[in-house]
Amino acid sequence: GYMSMSKDLSKSIMAVNPSNMCPKHNGYELTYFNAKEGRKQCLRCIILASGGESTKDKERLCVKHPGYENSFYCATDQKLCCEKCLTYHKKHNVESIALKAGSLRDKFDDYQNEFLSLSKQWLLFYNG
Repeated sequence: GYMSMSKDLSKSIMAVNPSNMCPKHNGYELTYFNAKEGRKQCLRCIILASGGESTKDKERLCVKHPGYENSFYCATDQKLCCEKCLTYHKKHNVESIALKAGSLRDKFDDYQNEFLSLSKQWLLFYNG
């Protein structure tokens, strides 16, 4: 019945791609679901489908560990790194790019609010 057919189908899918790795890009795991195509894709497939690889896109991918995205910045070495690279940067000043971006955004908002406040005060004083 349905259960045996389902098991047969999953076996044939596993036989085609037993490790959940991208068949097009060696070392890249199928981690992103492409709803338009109804299938999983690797990060490289997604980037190429969006119009090719720009320099910015290439920086997102780790050169040493295919399939891993650079999501950390090592201030000591002044370079981007992925989660696997962290073993080489154990005693370095490493930050999550997402967390750093959030704190910089907050700092920017604070400066912007301070600037707007001072501008209003200056206008009141100047026009006053």
